[in-house]
Amino acid sequence: MDLGGRGRGGTLLASIWLVATTRLPLSHAFHLPSALPRLPPRACTSHRGGALRLVGAEGRGMAKMSPEQWAKGKNAPVLTADWRFGETGQPYCEILDVRTPAEFAEDHLPGAINLPVLSNDQRVLVGTMYASSPFEGRKLGAGLIMETLSGYLKEHFAEKGKDYRPLVYCWRGGQRSGSLAHVLSEVGFRSSKLDGGYKTYRAEVQEYLKRDHKYRWCMLSGPTGSCKTRLLKRFGAAGHQVIDLEGLANHRGSVLGGMGDQPSQKAFEGTLAWALRDIDPTRPVWVESESANIGSVQLPYKVIDALRKAPRFEVALPFERRVAATLDEYEGLTQQPEHLKALLSKLKRFLGAKIFCEWEKLIDEGRWEELVADLLVQHYDPSYSRSQAAHREKHNPLVEKLPLPDWDEKSLDEAVVFMETHLQDSEGYRAAYPTHEALAEAEARL
Repeated sequence: MDLGGRGRGGTLLASIWLVATTRLPLSHAFHLPSALPRLPPRACTSHRGGALRLVGAEGRGMAKMSPEQWAKGKNAPVLTADWRFGETGQPYCEILDVRTPAEFAEDHLPGAINLPVLSNDQRVLVGTMYASSPFEGRKLGAGLIMETLSGYLKEHFAEKGKDYRPLVYCWRGGQRSGSLAHVLSEVGFRSSKLDGGYKTYRAEVQEYLKRDHKYRWCMLSGPTGSCKTRLLKRFGAAGHQVIDLEGLANHRGSVLGGMGDQPSQKAFEGTLAWALRDIDPTRPVWVESESANIGSVQLPYKVIDALRKAPRFEVALPFERRVAATLDEYEGLTQQPEHLKALLSKLKRFLGAKIFCEWEKLIDEGRWEELVADLLVQHYDPSYSRSQAAHREKHNPLVEKLPLPDWDEKSLDEAVVFMETHLQDSEGYRAAYPTHEALAEAEARL
């Protein structure tokens, strides 16, 4: 429940204001409504059409006024669909997510901080009571929110200046965000409330990821230990566009690839959409070859479909250097032998108990290079070969070799320079992203 309504807002918000800014007891705020000040209608803006809408406290009746007229009137929360910029065209000072910590942990707007007006348990309690009695549920929720807002005014907002311009949002832009936005406006801050709340942002992310974006994807492929991630980072350091999918997913995409807690699917999609918005479609964007699933998160269909059709550059690193690079990458697992055994046990049903027992012996004896080499030979390389064969059969991409003699910084930088020199003339890139001249020549031949 969002304590949502857009009606009955005047009395409730006035009660919040009195409790948060005076010493009026909570019981007085509820039982002496005649003593409450009459609140003016809420001024709300819509940036669509350049006009500002004035919406009455009951949400009925609209009048239009210019931004200049509104600016001269009473300060009130700005209702906006733009979560990036305020009415001044500048980024908000803070983005405040007033949902519960559990809701915030699942996903939130980029850069948002969590100031929950109800805790996880309180939201459940209020929702349960609301189901049996909406009146009692609203009354309980209002009291809890008032107490929380009072604390925030004394702590989080105590040092904020008059030029503080926050954006406030909750699940659907209802009373949880409305209560804080209104109180902040009464104090004198230029607060804004996200129209539709988190649901507006989430719908925007989903819509964006369903588009056919014409990015110039360039894929770095290669078996495990080929230093694709290291090379990707060197591309980024050299000023090239990169999307680090494993970094966004916080997972290397293999049975040993855990890097800590992964984001939720919603959070992963949000950070991916945010990263894609910064891409210049006229320039190449480098990405590492991935399967549809990276750990527990899944790539959106439109993205994985575009990546499957992208030109591929297979990193060719000698086997012994791959062993050394892999051992360096997963060095932390050598300090956790029992955890490593538990991870590798997931492969027992594919490779058999005999091979798994050999790996356990190598772990117990600390023969790490032999273990890594055998893992590559027995599992990772065959798995890569099978996936590449299936990919060629379905998509028939052009694959070109990217020589990498070693994985030191000098070799990685030289590989970046090599691609800078040869990319535009490579057969795969020209086939995937033909120039206007090439298209004209092809039309002429037809």
